[in-house]
Amino acid sequence: MDSIFDATNYRRILAAQSLAWKRRRPGMSLAGLARRAKLQAPYLTNVLKERAHLSADQLFSVSRILGFAENETAYVLLLLDWERSEQSERKALLRAQIDKARRGRLNVEKRLKAEVVGGATEATTRYWIHPEMQLVLTFLGVPRFAANFVRIAESLNIELSRVDEIVRELKELGLLRVGNKGLEKTKSRMHLAKDSPLCAPQQLLLHYRSLQHQQLLSPAAKFNFAVTFTADEKTREKIQVELLKFLETTEALVKNAPSESVYQLNLDLFPWSR
Repeated sequence: MDSIFDATNYRRILAAQSLAWKRRRPGMSLAGLARRAKLQAPYLTNVLKERAHLSADQLFSVSRILGFAENETAYVLLLLDWERSEQSERKALLRAQIDKARRGRLNVEKRLKAEVVGGATEATTRYWIHPEMQLVLTFLGVPRFAANFVRIAESLNIELSRVDEIVRELKELGLLRVGNKGLEKTKSRMHLAKDSPLCAPQQLLLHYRSLQHQQLLSPAAKFNFAVTFTADEKTREKIQVELLKFLETTEALVKNAPSESVYQLNLDLFPWSR
């Protein structure tokens, strides 16, 4: 099982996670797990073989021992309620909550730690729809570029006067300030909320600007990959989960990396067919 959220049967989740738990702890047995959860070992065995159910409190205890995250514990408790419910209206409501929880793991905003910005004023709209403003702000996080705007102009292939103009606008927007060591960004990382009306145009304009820049680079200076494939919706979701894991790893790497150069990473996953 790649993820707890791939399954909708809490007892199968516990069976798989119990095996993984024992593998991580040589010498530990199912009886040891039952003892820690204050359960009888034969009863826990019957649960894992889908011949009995746990109570909500028992499931909470077992999930904690197995090391579930809070959202994973909440998810399996939802599955327990759904599986044991005999009231059709409540069962439908619980199923909707389960589906929402499963979709939530595909939300990049919940996985990454960058500040999510929802609405935008008339002034900040200029920032989001002008990719060069976003790029210049990123460049200013690198000391050698912050100290010499000519390098920014040369890298972006724009006039130096345009860089100066953007810097003035970024100050007016409160995204830049003059500190003890010169220009400082007031926000290190941020992105638009997915439901923002500016999100789609912002992504499109930045992507187009990225394509323009790539045309100026040598093959050795860039990495490009594109593939068209056939699969089903479940596989697409699994691929998206893996991409989110990659983004989480990338975010951690970037956070701890020295600011020496500026890079661009674009990821697209979308259907051609309807």
